[in-house]
This record gives sequence, C-alpha cells and structure tokens, in this order.
Amino acid sequence: MHTLRRLSSSFPSREAIALLTMAPVLGGCSRAPLQDILGSFFPSWMLCAFIGTIAAALLRALLGAADIQQSVPLPMLTYIAFATGVTFIVWLFVFGH
Repeated sequence: MHTLRRLSSSFPSREAIALLTMAPVLGGCSRAPLQDILGSFFPSWMLCAFIGTIAAALLRALLGAADIQQSVPLPMLTYIAFATGVTFIVWLFVFGH
C-alpha cells in the first residue's frame, strides 16, 4: 500500500493534465472583436463583409458606367472574389495586429 501511495503521488493530478492539454488549444482565444453600432454590438467580420459587398457593388457600377461590364469573365465569381478580397484587406488593416 505504501508503494502505491508513493507511485500515485509522483503522477500529476487530473487538473494539471487537463490544463497542460488545453493550454495550446486555448492560447489563441481572446475577446471577440465587436463594434458598437447604434447601441448594438456587431461582429467585426460582419462589418468587414458589408464593406466588401459595398465595394463589389461599386465595382460593378463603375464597370457598367465604363461600358466594359460584358468583358468581365464569370461575373458572379469575379464580384464574389473581389468582395472577399476587400473584406480580408479591411480586416487586416483595421483589425489586424
């Protein structure tokens, strides 16, 4: 019995094992980036996606005004890719660390 007690005291506790296994996974967790817009909190990614969508709509309008909209290959995919790119750029420059 004495050797069993000595053997069990040399092992870390369950709490220590749980902490050591969860630490690498939870290392990137932080406060969620939120924006206060008229008293309501919106996720920052939603604001960036909105800006990207507006930029894609403006691009479509500019290409239509320049009368070169018909030369855009795969227009739906092109505008979605442009909106996504603008979304990521806004996120990087405004909320990036």
